[in-house]
Amino acid sequence: MKIITRLTDSQLDELFNKYSYDNIYLFEDGYQYWRIPELLSLGDYWYSDHNYCSTKLEGRVYVRSFASKHLREFTGLTIQEYFDLLVLHINDTEDRPKCSLCNAPLYFSGRVMAGYGSGGHYWNENVVHFCSRDHAAQFQYNNPQYYPITNEFRNSGGTFSKIINTDYQTWIEASIRSRRTAFILKGSPDDPCSMYITKVTSGYYKFGITYDLEYRSYLSGMVDKFIDPKIIYKSTRVRVANLEAYIKLYLNTNTEYLELTQLSEFYNVFDKLMNNLDLLDNFNSSTTISTLK
Repeated sequence: MKIITRLTDSQLDELFNKYSYDNIYLFEDGYQYWRIPELLSLGDYWYSDHNYCSTKLEGRVYVRSFASKHLREFTGLTIQEYFDLLVLHINDTEDRPKCSLCNAPLYFSGRVMAGYGSGGHYWNENVVHFCSRDHAAQFQYNNPQYYPITNEFRNSGGTFSKIINTDYQTWIEASIRSRRTAFILKGSPDDPCSMYITKVTSGYYKFGITYDLEYRSYLSGMVDKFIDPKIIYKSTRVRVANLEAYIKLYLNTNTEYLELTQLSEFYNVFDKLMNNLDLLDNFNSSTTISTLK
């Protein structure tokens, strides 16, 4: 057991209530900044535009470069300890996440957004994780009620997450949100991106979002080649990510693959969203499947 910080209980409550996975970072001018809570500061901040210094944006203090050395200079914390406090809201290393199968401590990725996420996946507080692909596969093959054993699951060697409380609906929605976050964090929120739909060599139709459809089509040749992909919507990275998330919520699926018989329903919900574009600016943690229905 190791206490991470000597803050009082009231100070920890203040820290945990104020900070979370959703508000510790900010995009500005193509850069990702990480927020530094005053409670964790070792002293006065050094405001500068340099990569290695802290800076003040929207009245809050952030650090642009998030190397361990620079975080320690401002807070005395490692990246893992920063994640423990501001994302997991724990102050004891004994409370760190453990494998659902063997109870071994999970490996920390070294990246704030991935945290203890298995296999490099972004952290998702709505699911639990495994220490290895073998343990994920072993657990899920023995417990299909937690996660259906699909061809996608078999081909990937097993996923790294299981549903909490055996709630399939919770898992679907958590997966949709996680993938949306992952796409947004690949670049700037204002990047020009698009949604496409295409037929693929496996016989299905596939919709998706991308920054570069030409390059994405090229990559598809390694897995399930695109056949005549078409862009059906262009906007910012955030708006196309929200569009895809809304569609998946409405269709109640976390996959982008469609049967021919599902195309009509896909275009129905797509048209609804095109007639209500304000929704694409308002996707948050309270958004549910019922929003469009």
